[in-house]
This record gives sequence, C-alpha cells and structure tokens, in this order.
Amino acid sequence: MISVCVVGATGYTGSEVMRLLTNHPEFEVKIATSRADTGKSVAEFWPALRGHIDLAFSAPEIDNMAQAEVIFFATPNGTAMTQAPELLNRGCKVIDLSADFRLNDLDSWSEWYGQTHACPELVPTAVYGLPELYRDTIKQASIVA
Repeated sequence: MISVCVVGATGYTGSEVMRLLTNHPEFEVKIATSRADTGKSVAEFWPALRGHIDLAFSAPEIDNMAQAEVIFFATPNGTAMTQAPELLNRGCKVIDLSADFRLNDLDSWSEWYGQTHACPELVPTAVYGLPELYRDTIKQASIVA
C-alpha cells in the first residue's frame, strides 16, 4: 500500500482526491490536512467518506506530511512550490493539482500567476500531463502537475 497525504483536504479538489483514493487498491490516505479544521473528523466533515477514512484533519506541517510516500497538493497556487523542495528532499513524491508546476516557462508562469516562482530549479523536473497518456513517465517523476 502506498501511503498518501492530501494537503488541503477540506476543499473540493482535496475531497475528490480522497474519494477517488478510498477505492483504489494501491493507495491509502494516511494524512489529510486542513489549517482551519485541524482535529475535526474527516468522516464528519465529509459524510460521503464515512466508513472509508478514519482520520482527523491535521495541520499541514512538513514533518507530518513527510510521513506519507505521496503528497497531493489540493491547494491554491503558491503553496506546493514552497513546500515541495523539502518534501522531495525527504524522498516523497509530489502531485500538485494547482498551477505551481503547470508551465515550464518561468516568465510565462510569472506573467500568468502574478508572482515569482519559489523553486525555479524544480520546474524543469516536473511532468505535466494526463496520467493515462504518460503513465511510464509519471512513474519516474518526482513532481507531477
């Protein structure tokens, strides 16, 4: 079983990631983070997950998140790029569902998203694409956007 952390688990995207992973035979959601709802039961917050996930939301702290093998960032732009370097250094795989690693042209990225990229050295290593089409490439990647 591959252990998963979902960062931003109280948002729509985070809840969908957890819903999809609850039925996946190779993944187990071990950590679900939320700044505002730390300590609350995931199943009480998301009734559709009742009986599937027996966790409480925890704070999105690196030491906690790094206990999982794969980290899904279901967060606003600007979050994954500040935390991905440390998680990668600890051996985690990162799947970013925001736009932090979507574009490989940093000038275009800054123009579209109105900020400077926090870890430009990682942008060329990220794989962007549909997993159904790029399954082998994604298996080798450290960052998937």
